[in-house]
Amino acid sequence: SDGAEADSIAAQIVNAYLPKVIPLTSAELDEFVATYDVQMEDNRIVSFRVLTHDGQLFSQVEGRPEILLRYLGGDAFGTDVDIARRVTFTREQGVVTRMNFTQRSVTHSGEKRSRDSFSGNSPRVSCREKDSRDRLCHD
Repeated sequence: SDGAEADSIAAQIVNAYLPKVIPLTSAELDEFVATYDVQMEDNRIVSFRVLTHDGQLFSQVEGRPEILLRYLGGDAFGTDVDIARRVTFTREQGVVTRMNFTQRSVTHSGEKRSRDSFSGNSPRVSCREKDSRDRLCHD
C-alpha cells in the first residue's frame, strides 16, 4: 500500500472524532462585534475591540495589532499567537453580552460595552500605559 491510503485512513479517523465546525456567516460574526471591558488580575480594565474584516473575526487591545480569532465552534475562538489562548462569548437570551479571555489558565471576563471604537470618556488602561511585563502588550 502507498502513503495515500494511509493518509486517507488517518483523515477518516480524524473526521470521525473531531467535531464538525461550520464557518460562521457575516451576520453571525457581527453578533460578536463590540468593545468589551475586561477586568484583569490587578483589577485594571482593558478594552478589547472585536471587529470583522473580510469575513473573519479579530480582537484588538488599544495600541496593539489586531489578532485573528479562529472559530472553534459554539461561541469559542482560538488564536495563532498562542494555541492555549481562548476567547469565548457569553449569551443571555441569545444576545452576546460578555467576552471571556483565557490565557495561561486564567480567565478574565468583561461586559460588552458597545459597537464603538476605543474612544470614550471613561478612564481606560491602554497598552502603552501598562507594565512592560504584561503579556497582553507583547504578543
